[in-house]
Amino acid sequence: MAVFSQLFGEPLGDLLPDGYRVDKWAKRLGKELNSLGLFITKAQEIEDRYRFNNAQVQKKDPEKILNEILGNVTKMLSRKMDAIKCIARAAEDEAENFEYNSSMLFSYHSSKYSSANGIGVELPESIADNEYMYEPMEFNIDSHFYNLSVNTSYSSVHVPTNIYDRSKEAATAIQWSEKLDEVFRKNYESDPALSWQYFGSSTGIMRNYPAMRWAAGDEKDDFDCRVRTWYIEAATCTKDIVILLDSSGSMLGMNKHIASMTIYTILQTLSNNDYVNILNYSVSVNYTVPCFQKKLVQATPENIEIFKQSVNNIIPQGKSFAEKGLIESFHLLESVSFYR
Repeated sequence: MAVFSQLFGEPLGDLLPDGYRVDKWAKRLGKELNSLGLFITKAQEIEDRYRFNNAQVQKKDPEKILNEILGNVTKMLSRKMDAIKCIARAAEDEAENFEYNSSMLFSYHSSKYSSANGIGVELPESIADNEYMYEPMEFNIDSHFYNLSVNTSYSSVHVPTNIYDRSKEAATAIQWSEKLDEVFRKNYESDPALSWQYFGSSTGIMRNYPAMRWAAGDEKDDFDCRVRTWYIEAATCTKDIVILLDSSGSMLGMNKHIASMTIYTILQTLSNNDYVNILNYSVSVNYTVPCFQKKLVQATPENIEIFKQSVNNIIPQGKSFAEKGLIESFHLLESVSFYR
């Protein structure tokens, strides 16, 4: 009582009843807390703004709101699916009807090698004589495409570094897929909210709309659409994979390096829809990751990284008994298929 009396300015010798004094303190404390709340939350300022904008509180039907949202999302996804179907139909028709002519010279807009706004590109020595193939491109900054420099009049083509664009397979895909530009433009005109559109070929050729410069920077361009998740998931179904690695003494040095690189490449082609395990064999068969024993694990980026580290840590030794590895692999696949 003495402490509250001093805080609220009541003399210690006040003869008022204790109940009355506590009631007085409570009212004063309430006013102080209310003032503090109004100051912190700016409730009065918010109320004045609502009043200025003539805002009103209305009763809403949550089920109606959800149905409206569902309808809008359905329409948006339907437009995107229609755009994809148009590209797929056009691609199938053009690929089926196109006739390759090896003697015919062709050119295209290259994402890597075409000049942009009059600024040329230094071509690799191996393709320096093919400069005529790469049509110049003009770009403008477009806010719809995240303020990047693009051209919505046509698409551009990315060719992987290890693919020669004048080879029959690559040249065929580049030439017939040029007809998709018209479909790309119509899709964009009918749905302005549509963003990037891509076409990836089994030859590694990727056509992207709108056209833009491929930004690889100073790093080597190792992009290949065929090992990207979106391509793999569209082109393949869920896979159960067991990889066998020979860890006998014969794999010392370069042999182990080549085998490891092969495994890394295989792992890069897997997605979250796939399941995998790696077994290494010599005199005996071992699971590369002990905690993944007797099962297939989801090919998540985290699990793939664990596999890579484990493969790298293997020390080749002993004799090679491939038969044991094959038997354990088939038993593993059989057990997994049984439980599924």
